Amino acid sequence: MIGEIIQSPLLSVLVMVAISGIYFYAGRSSTMALRILFSIHGLLGACYLVVAMLIWRSGLSSPEYEMVYTYLFLLPLASIIMSFVYFSGNKMIHLLQIVNLLGLIWCWFIGIMAISDNWL
Repeated sequence: MIGEIIQSPLLSVLVMVAISGIYFYAGRSSTMALRILFSIHGLLGACYLVVAMLIWRSGLSSPEYEMVYTYLFLLPLASIIMSFVYFSGNKMIHLLQIVNLLGLIWCWFIGIMAISDNWL
């Protein structure tokens, strides 16, 4: 049971969205635009996975989408870098980025299989 929960991309999505929410809430001293930029990482990764799964379910998957999907993951990585530079709250929150990066990798892995319809 625990193994199934850990393997589920749903857990990764929930954790990444929660980490984005923590960054957004903890960065209250920054401007709204900056708060969005340094806290959007988890939300973007989660949305990418949901879109990949919807494309797969609709039967529109194609190996041609692999590179585009991979390049899209540069945006959450850029947001993570921005969080290290511009986040003015408690710096210990950055330890959450370890979990966030693992979630992003897992969502990319599941999403790339879905978007290309090339499952293991």
